[in-house]
Amino acid sequence: MPETTPEIWKNRRDWMAICQAIAYRASASESWLPAEDGSAEDLPAPVAAVAQEVMRGKPLADVLARGDRLAARILRACIETGEQTGRLADGLLWWLSWMEDRQRARGRLATAMVYPSILVCVTLISLGVVVWNIVPTIENSYLTFHRTHPWWLQGLSLMRANFPAVMVAITLLTLLPPVAWWCRTRGVTRSGVPRNRADRLAQQALAARVAAVLLDRGRPLSVIARLATLAAGGTTRLADEAFDRIRAQQPVPVLGRELSLALIAMHADILPGREALEHVRELTELLSHGARTADLYRTRWLPLMVAAGAGAATVAIYVFLVYLPWVLMLRDIVRVDWSSSL
Repeated sequence: MPETTPEIWKNRRDWMAICQAIAYRASASESWLPAEDGSAEDLPAPVAAVAQEVMRGKPLADVLARGDRLAARILRACIETGEQTGRLADGLLWWLSWMEDRQRARGRLATAMVYPSILVCVTLISLGVVVWNIVPTIENSYLTFHRTHPWWLQGLSLMRANFPAVMVAITLLTLLPPVAWWCRTRGVTRSGVPRNRADRLAQQALAARVAAVLLDRGRPLSVIARLATLAAGGTTRLADEAFDRIRAQQPVPVLGRELSLALIAMHADILPGREALEHVRELTELLSHGARTADLYRTRWLPLMVAAGAGAATVAIYVFLVYLPWVLMLRDIVRVDWSSSL
């Protein structure tokens, strides 16, 4: 039977608030749970419900990280890492920081897209006015000197007659590059690796942080490989197979090349534990910096692409529907005057 999810877990804000409250209590005392002879009445209702389930013997990760969603898998890795290293509050705060960074990145991207969206709307309106009004003007001017319509004027008349379809085509051509880029960078590959560079580096940085903490506490490589894979967003199946891939000297796709090579070198006794720990810590900082840089790059690149598409559509419309028809018309008028003078 599929696992049901309470209503509160469907609300991301409440989910994060529960984890933050537990992290605060865990950092303030050795245990966030109430004493055995005490009650959970002083806890907020959602936290008290979690505490009651844990006190009945259910693991905290099973209570908070329900289901197989990406955020749930990463939360499970952070909780289990915190419990095994005595840093439950830190583990929850890592997950909260990752969630908040994702929300801020989406907010920055939405804010950055406001101006390009307005620009696209204004561009489409102005191009629609041009297509609707300029064709009759060119047609009347041409008929002053000629009785028949040339092929290019017939094409313009056909475009005006199918004005809605023309505007739809212009809209699609304007939005096609950014939409194609957006679709290409969404989701994950077959190996579970995020296609978006910022998301991929952020999850790999979290996986490296988890691996560093576990290495520092001397946990076995099998545990490190499993929890780091979950922290990187890998599926439960991939996490269970991660150590087998390390033993076979095969990289774990979601961990990235650098962290996979470090774990493989540790298993082969090429890289001593202390050196591996320092290397993974440095890797955590590098990946975190790369994730922030990639996020800023995306925030700047996508609006620029949309604005460039709107500009290209404007130039194309004015060249082919305004300037070029007038040049062709003037050329034909000169030919008529020249033949009449002869």
